[in-house]
Amino acid sequence: MLEEIIAFYGFQFNDFFTTTLGLRIGAYEANSITRPFVKTLPRFVLYKFGLATLILVYLLLFYQFIAMWILYADTLLEGVVTMWNIYTIWGLKHERIR
Repeated sequence: MLEEIIAFYGFQFNDFFTTTLGLRIGAYEANSITRPFVKTLPRFVLYKFGLATLILVYLLLFYQFIAMWILYADTLLEGVVTMWNIYTIWGLKHERIR
């Protein structure tokens, strides 16, 4: 259980870091729900990690059986988002995406 929670927060951080890095070099936030929160760094940190923590606590308190499957799915999703962010950063650095 601890390993899954560490992976969950690890990929949340990877998504946060690569999104912030991408925004600094000219990328934009494609998620329309997240877009208003990325304008300032403190608001983005509170949104990203606050929402992740609330969802995690809610799932573990009320839906323990499916909480692990949702954690696995979200960790996989965050991994894909991080890979996409890295690809976008690479493309911007090499002038392939504009």
